[in-house]
Amino acid sequence: MILSGRLPAEIILEILAYLQLDSLASFAAVSRSTKIFIDANESTVYRNAAVIHGLISSEATQPADLRTKYTPKSMQGVDSWKSFCRRQITIKRAWKGKSPSSARRLAYASLHRQDVHRIKVDEWAGIIITTYRNGGLAVADIATNRVLWSLPSSHVVPHAHCEYDKGFLIFNRVGRRKEVWRLVEGQNETVQPTSSSPPDHTQQAASTEAATEHQSSYPKGHFVPYSLIITPTMTYAFRFVYPVLFAATETNFFIYDIPGGRLLQSIVNSPESLIHLHYVDISERHLFLCGWPNVVVFSRETGKSVLKIPSYQLQYSNKIYSISKQTHPVAGSALLHHDVVTRPAETTLPSQVAHLADTFSAVHVSACGRHIAALLSSSRLLIIPYFERLITGEAELQNIILDIELGSRSRISRYLAFENERVAVVTDTGLFVVHWDMEKPPEICRAPIFGVMSALPEVTCLQMTDTGLYLTWKHPITTEVNEEVFERLLDEEVSYTMRDNFAQLLVQPTVEPDEIVESHDSAVCMIDFVVP
Repeated sequence: MILSGRLPAEIILEILAYLQLDSLASFAAVSRSTKIFIDANESTVYRNAAVIHGLISSEATQPADLRTKYTPKSMQGVDSWKSFCRRQITIKRAWKGKSPSSARRLAYASLHRQDVHRIKVDEWAGIIITTYRNGGLAVADIATNRVLWSLPSSHVVPHAHCEYDKGFLIFNRVGRRKEVWRLVEGQNETVQPTSSSPPDHTQQAASTEAATEHQSSYPKGHFVPYSLIITPTMTYAFRFVYPVLFAATETNFFIYDIPGGRLLQSIVNSPESLIHLHYVDISERHLFLCGWPNVVVFSRETGKSVLKIPSYQLQYSNKIYSISKQTHPVAGSALLHHDVVTRPAETTLPSQVAHLADTFSAVHVSACGRHIAALLSSSRLLIIPYFERLITGEAELQNIILDIELGSRSRISRYLAFENERVAVVTDTGLFVVHWDMEKPPEICRAPIFGVMSALPEVTCLQMTDTGLYLTWKHPITTEVNEEVFERLLDEEVSYTMRDNFAQLLVQPTVEPDEIVESHDSAVCMIDFVVP
């Protein structure tokens, strides 16, 4: 026994630094002396455990540093390294359906309006931002559900797309204009608009009206006009990752410095590489665009295309991951953990078929800029870890890509979100959370509570934070979900039509006539992975 051998405490701590939390608990339970040793060195032991679990980057991390990485909600009740580790591991387990989580409809939506289109969440500021199908924008307090600030439908266009990061809110007007607003962070704070592209009188007038209407909630959740961006041409997609805005058509890309309000870069793309644009994203080094017939990656430094991944490829990997019917339910969890099975790539198509007609509906890059998640319309998720290896020729696509089938391929994909090591996807089969790892098969969870087949096609937004998953939902939250329908979809045979050497998937109706339920207005629902 290492304690009876009178090893120096420093050596024992070095050994314990390699143990995870469950092993530390077992060690402490061995004897009274091991329990006393752990208690006496609790801070060091659990700080080392935080490193082992990837919760902090090094042993040099101080408790004060945690507040800059973890949101206030995820740090509630944390007063030591031990409670920090337990809190974060419990949240991680909840995301995998192994600890309790709760689903609910946010009450403020029923107090304001019920046709939510887009969602943005800032857990640091404690606010949720929504735009609406009929126009308008609202900011609400996550904790109290109180509407803090809003803009009317006369100012914000119907189906406005919005982007938000680091206190900057951006949404589109009709035409080439995009409004930029800045979060007011303190009492009597003065936000100085940019002089390069200042806000116009319409923004100023709307700001004055909003401030008057919501003066009782000032300053929390309040925004003021910052700038008005006018792109050289109409753009169809835009994405903001502080400090830059990326707006694009299939052939013209524009990158703006938002704090400075100025155009940084314009790129012209050849029309054949991207005929239909669906989604864009941006990292420090690259631009990402997807649609038909490719995901295209551009270098920001050179303005040149450096990678193309076609949507019509018959297979991307030699094996495909898919979910099985075997599940592992945990009491109190809104997620259901599924077993994952592997199968060979598509073998049911005639030998003359060389391509599978498909399109990319979304692409996202990880916050670190190293990994890509792309969603095909046929409910297939592609994850490419360290994608730059493809650019340098260090690896081939089929050797590094994760090809994941989320339910029936005859059902359409709806939305993709990518945060940290998690990917969330909505398809017409269900709402899924995928945890990926380069060393082992992915873990896949599903939210049965959001499994109403008639409501899934109506999802228009999906967002993740450290502690919650948010989506638009046109149905009451109910635990009475028909799992037989989901299981039937897993067994659904995929049908094709053939044209030359292309196979076209036949998309099935969303629901059978007898499965259609009463439609409701779209509101915000969430799964909360912090349970008191």
